[in-house]
Amino acid sequence: VNNTKFISKIENSTGKCKFKQGKFFESENHFKKATELDPSNVDYQYSLATLYATNGTSYYFHPL
Repeated sequence: VNNTKFISKIENSTGKCKFKQGKFFESENHFKKATELDPSNVDYQYSLATLYATNGTSYYFHPL
């Protein structure tokens, strides 16, 4: 197994766990990392898109 693909799978799985816990900022970070490591994986893109569709656009642009 390619190490990058393995790490991206872990990042996406961690993002899903954080999402279910309501930790959306943390889940966004993990989903973005997964898509950066494996940009051709549509499942990772779907995870990030689901986060944005559920909670709005990127948390980086929201004021504290």
